[in-house]
Amino acid sequence: MSIFLIKILTSVFYIGYSKFVPGTLASLAGFLAYVFFIKGNAALHLGLTILVTIIGFGLSARAEAIFNKKDARQIVIDDFYGMWVSLLFLPYSFKLSLAGFILFR
Repeated sequence: MSIFLIKILTSVFYIGYSKFVPGTLASLAGFLAYVFFIKGNAALHLGLTILVTIIGFGLSARAEAIFNKKDARQIVIDDFYGMWVSLLFLPYSFKLSLAGFILFR
């Protein structure tokens, strides 16, 4: 996989390059993706969470080598999928999801 693609995915489409709270912004992106695309579909939620987590683990190690830094600020894919993990076994409701986002951050 190209360095360009690794940077795009691990920074969640360049959110990780934000100078203002990149981890929180990536979590917000995960929350919004959950609310607008996954909402209430347990099978889709579980499947995407597993897929993105596996991809995130694999690419994060490669991105650390590219950035030459352990836990580089630009790598926020873990915040993105972490949001999904935190909501995994909860019933869907916007209020509960929002509370999950607030507690996650």
